[in-house]
Amino acid sequence: MKIPSSLEYWWRTAQIEPKRLAGQDTAVVFVHGLRSHSDQAFRLENGSELFFWDLLKDDFPLSNASFFTFNYGRIEIFHFTEGRSLEQTLANLCQQLHGAISTFRNVIIVGHSQGGLVAKMYACMYGGHISSEQSVLVITMHTPHRNRSMMVMRHTKNKQWLRDDRFFVPHLFCASYADNIVKPDNAIDSALDVAFTTHDDSFRSLGHSHLNKAPTADLIQRIRRKTAEFLSSGYSHPGIDINSFPKTNYPITIIRFSRSKRKIETLLSDEQIQPTLPGLETQNVYSYAMRCPVHVAKRFELMNSSGTERVEVLDLDNYLSSGIFDTVDWVCQEADASYSEILFDPIDFKKDVIVKNKDFFDLFAAELKESGQTLREQIINNSLHLTMEIFQQSLGKYWQEIVGDIYNSIQDSRKPKIITFKRVLEVSTRVCFNKKRFRKQKYLYQVFKREFWNVGWAVELASVDSMIAHLFRTDGEIYRLDRDIENIFYRLPLGRTK
Repeated sequence: MKIPSSLEYWWRTAQIEPKRLAGQDTAVVFVHGLRSHSDQAFRLENGSELFFWDLLKDDFPLSNASFFTFNYGRIEIFHFTEGRSLEQTLANLCQQLHGAISTFRNVIIVGHSQGGLVAKMYACMYGGHISSEQSVLVITMHTPHRNRSMMVMRHTKNKQWLRDDRFFVPHLFCASYADNIVKPDNAIDSALDVAFTTHDDSFRSLGHSHLNKAPTADLIQRIRRKTAEFLSSGYSHPGIDINSFPKTNYPITIIRFSRSKRKIETLLSDEQIQPTLPGLETQNVYSYAMRCPVHVAKRFELMNSSGTERVEVLDLDNYLSSGIFDTVDWVCQEADASYSEILFDPIDFKKDVIVKNKDFFDLFAAELKESGQTLREQIINNSLHLTMEIFQQSLGKYWQEIVGDIYNSIQDSRKPKIITFKRVLEVSTRVCFNKKRFRKQKYLYQVFKREFWNVGWAVELASVDSMIAHLFRTDGEIYRLDRDIENIFYRLPLGRTK
């Protein structure tokens, strides 16, 4: 393959070149920096004819993605051309890029040097706000995010990135200490999800092109993991309808879902049924998940690249057919009385009562027993004050258990102490549903990322997704607070600011 010469850079106009076309779901675009071409910038330094994308295109999770390179020249970014400002010219580049890939739902942009700034501009214009039709993952290499380098011109759109869009767009920042132009600390203000830095001096001769020309196995693995998190998260489109029914004769994997640990433990006593593994390494015919089933289903479909197997989700917590009447029966049994003798209505606990959750049900019953008074005594005294007080205490203990489960599910060693984590989690959750019951995942991601950033934790996409999956339910597009979590926040003053 002929590699364009650097002289062509001066007169080249913007163009997008397909490297592999594979459907309209996910596009991966490589963007070069100044005085370069993507075929030149991303050609591997190993004497072969391989390019960076060759290390990604045939393996999970991008084996079904379309790959492109986007190339531009000096004539496109020269800020005196047609009297346009630099920001206008960069915006024009992104408009041309968007025109070529606008039909893709998910866009992953890998930018080298100034190509990373083009990626951020694209994210600001087409992926960094609630109404964006596309979801964008930004991967930058050797990019001067703080614009310290004299070789990369400043553009004011970066202010928008720092103020708002950095909390909407997941970002993998890659840097090398072998870089003689852009140092790793150049991304301090970028609110990145995760950073990849290397101290390997063996490629010092490559300098500013170390990572894009000689990527390490660790870097490739980090990119694969990041893209897998992105494509299986709430960012990815389209969603999976958890109420759908099989409409084909394809093999079906059923993911059975419950909010109750005890219910899952009981069901798993059947030796023929096994639990869902964190990475879904094995494809179980029947699986169980406690987290948001849509997230589990998305990851399964992403890994099942053949497209010949459907994923269906069964909600085992059928609150329409059971729950409140079970509560009535329990109260009558515990009070040793018939329903007509009870002087209160158990529905007072609220129609979508959390006591329908077996975990909370058992905790509440144990707290009542420990109190030393029976419901019968309270019924005789025509007072439920003690019962409601214990109910509130049980809610607080149950919420502590939930927070502990979420905290333990996050593998990031940089996470704050659990006291700070609990406080910020409560504030973020209340902000998300305080005014609206239904939200898009981008909004949830922005709120959680911003609130934890304020306490010094640059939270990764995987960590935010874990929080959302524990607290929210979704049809794949619109999210709302889980009914049990909503009940807890309705009754307890969690996350309220003065």
